[in-house]
Amino acid sequence: MKPLSAIVLTGLLTVGIGGCAIGQPSYDEVRDEANQTLQQLADLVPERNDIDRGPEQEPYICDDPLLMSSGSGAFYTGHWLIYVGRDFDIDGFILDLPARLDERWEQRELGTDVSFAHVDLVENQLQVAVSVQEATVNERPAIEMIAISRCGVLPDDAKP
Repeated sequence: MKPLSAIVLTGLLTVGIGGCAIGQPSYDEVRDEANQTLQQLADLVPERNDIDRGPEQEPYICDDPLLMSSGSGAFYTGHWLIYVGRDFDIDGFILDLPARLDERWEQRELGTDVSFAHVDLVENQLQVAVSVQEATVNERPAIEMIAISRCGVLPDDAKP
């Protein structure tokens, strides 16, 4: 993973996670929404060789003062790598991605200049923020996607 991922993750948290209201969904629901969102984007990648859905991440508490969020509960982070062939135009795919999405999506500018293709998106209906960027893992070209869900209520046995 590139060093930008930590910066993007912080930015996505700031724009993608709002305060959580009464009647908020469960953590399992927001995890499923984030994974469905990642799958929707992965399905747009033609000629994909393999998808690494990464290990299950621990829930991250929404009211962490570093996140500048007043929410309660926890959010889910999904980290997927979609491997493509060496001839696949990753830059072109990423730059064209916002135009291929419907009205539920919007592109967000986080103000971070990098030397590789990336785009930051929010699926507004489900409130899932996704960073999409090019990556190379063990010399394999890939599209890296990091999704951050909205806050969800943790079951009592999963609370820290």
